[in-house]
Amino acid sequence: MTSPAAQAIAAQGGEVVARASAYNDPYFATPQGRDQRAWADLIKARGRQVNYSIIQSNFHQIVADAFQRMVLRNTSPEDAYQEVITKYNEALAKAK
Repeated sequence: MTSPAAQAIAAQGGEVVARASAYNDPYFATPQGRDQRAWADLIKARGRQVNYSIIQSNFHQIVADAFQRMVLRNTSPEDAYQEVITKYNEALAKAK
């Protein structure tokens, strides 16, 4: 699904377009397509690649896991917070 036509079809389903040539498709003249094109232009103008440290990526995963457990097990935010503190301290200890 990397041809411009396939990318345009994927865009209609909400996918992010990976090829600049896909924006020549008539879909991008529709209101929905113009909105997607505006976002792409904004990212092209302001976007930048960010490299996150491993420990920061681990922190994000720890927070996501704790939040998911809080929701699925109907526990308190305090329980989730304590889980984050414990797991993050463990991750920091391993990183040293």
